[in-house]
Amino acid sequence: CILWHQGESDNISNTSEENYIRMFETIREVFRSRGINSPIGVAVASYHPYCVNENEGNDPAIRNAQKKLAKKYDDIFEGPDTDKLNKAFQRGDGVHFSEKGQETHAAGWLKAIKKNCF
Repeated sequence: CILWHQGESDNISNTSEENYIRMFETIREVFRSRGINSPIGVAVASYHPYCVNENEGNDPAIRNAQKKLAKKYDDIFEGPDTDKLNKAFQRGDGVHFSEKGQETHAAGWLKAIKKNCF
């Protein structure tokens, strides 16, 4: 499986839902054109503390794009929703996962991989 956890910088850049999908589709096509046909897990990840004025730092456009990709393609599955991780307890510096956050993140991926890759 290919595991994709990215969206925070798109939140800062105000990337639209359509552009996120288009850019990810380009990446997917590069994998496929090179014979890499592994399933792709896409985490729901958009939180950034610089964007806390709206939606508690989460970006609905990015979240929707990530979920839509998993619904649109049979070879893409939804990974863990890391926007739901507790901001204070599981993000030591406010951005990156603390040890507890990493453990929760890994457990989410394990669950998604078991469901979709085996």
